[in-house]
Formats: sequence, C-alpha cells, structure tokens
Amino acid sequence: MPRNLDESERIKNLVDVFKYHSLPGLSPGAVFFSYPEVLEIKFRPTDKYLYKFKPCVVRNVSINYAPNSPSFYRSSNAPTAVQITISLQEIEIITKADYLRSDTGRYGGIVSEVTNLLTGT
Repeated sequence: MPRNLDESERIKNLVDVFKYHSLPGLSPGAVFFSYPEVLEIKFRPTDKYLYKFKPCVVRNVSINYAPNSPSFYRSSNAPTAVQITISLQEIEIITKADYLRSDTGRYGGIVSEVTNLLTGT
C-alpha cells in the first residue's frame, strides 16, 4: 500500500515496466511479432535456500486498483491500495542435471550426499 504520492508514482512505474516487458514487439515492416524480453529472476539478498529460476518471460500482469474496495487519495486520485499479480513462464526445462550442478541447482552438492546415504557408499 502506498503511504504517499511518491510511493504511488513508484508503483505506477513498476506496473508500467512489467506491462511493457510482457508485450511482444513488431518486426521491421510490422509483419511479425517479436518475442517479449527474457528475464533473469533471482531472490535477493541470496537464493541459497530458495528456488532458482531458469530464464523467464512474463505471461500475465494483473493489477487490482481496489483490492479492499475503491479508495483514492484526494489530492492526486491515486489508489490507496494496489494488488499486483505477475505470472512468469520459464522458457527452459529444469532437468535432474540442473539439480546436480552446484552453481544452478536448488540442492547443489546435497544430491550426491543423499545418494551416498541411500546407497551406503
């Protein structure tokens, strides 16, 4: 929820950026569509214990400007609450090999440790 006009503007800019990057472009001559931008999503400050994403595209951006009922700041007519829902689609398939790689895998080197425990080696 924006607490002031500055935060309302920041939310509007964020919404505009996601909407823009979720849309296709047009090729020269406007004959074909071009693909939307590919995003690299990472959790900050660290994704050590969280899911690691493959490259993604934005499938859908949904904005609800009245999640708690219509309410606007009197001075600017900006909404007092905004609910943003963004759907992402990974464009590469996650495989077992991805989990075995310590640099990209969610479990990293733990997979081999668990395998050793299960096999007794």
